[in-house]
Amino acid sequence: MPTQTQDGDDGVRERTTDITEWDQHFFCVTQEMLFEIILAANYLDIKPLLCATNSVVTMLLALLVLAYFTAMWDAKLLPT
Repeated sequence: MPTQTQDGDDGVRERTTDITEWDQHFFCVTQEMLFEIILAANYLDIKPLLCATNSVVTMLLALLVLAYFTAMWDAKLLPT
């Protein structure tokens, strides 16, 4: 599946959250570099790159939220 939201021929927006293995290796950079890639993709209007970086940031935020709640409450209390 693609890593970004796409408009199909019928105008329906398809939302996917998968990040390809290549993207995972490409975006294995510091936060500063990831921010610079986002700024460059936005400035140069490279929508696929911007969508891929947004997917990576979303995944990182989800991991941070999970780590925060795991630290905040005992991990045994979280549903599995």
